[in-house]
Amino acid sequence: NRIEDCTVSGQRGYTSAIGIYGSAGAPTTGALRRNRIIGDDGKETFGLNFQWSKNLIIEANEVFNCGRGLSNDTGENFGLAIRRNLFADCGAAVYAVTSHGVEFAENRIKMFATDGLAGLVISALAGVTAPHGYWRILRNVFANSGWKGNYGIHTQWHTLPTPKGLIITDNLVDVTLSNKFEKT
Repeated sequence: NRIEDCTVSGQRGYTSAIGIYGSAGAPTTGALRRNRIIGDDGKETFGLNFQWSKNLIIEANEVFNCGRGLSNDTGENFGLAIRRNLFADCGAAVYAVTSHGVEFAENRIKMFATDGLAGLVISALAGVTAPHGYWRILRNVFANSGWKGNYGIHTQWHTLPTPKGLIITDNLVDVTLSNKFEKT
């Protein structure tokens, strides 16, 4: 499955501009490449959405003004490559739950002008039993629009153990951003 070279604009409400979905018994593989998404509200919309995937490549996309630039909150996801994307003015640029074996590299993230948001949120929700870990977060740029209280990288592990293999290195994080690593 591949979705490449598409442009989507004007989406509103709780919707995904582009989604690629598998199921528990049949994870999807493929790529989301060179897509351009321009949301209208910056709140509820998802630019790129994926669920139940294996060896999915998400590369060279541009996502603007969405609630989540890239979202995954359902299904188990293994072996993801998320690289060389631009996420600008999104509530949470990337929100990933239940993802394992992820390379998140060379992305550019410009934060939305409000408090309490994050460029990259890696979370394992309470009650989730899917594997989560082995994230490599490399050579990304996290820029802030000037608001205090935003996070570059925010991890949430809830009741699960902190994942193994979490590597965060060589990222450029705006001095007005903080990173937040929590277990609730």
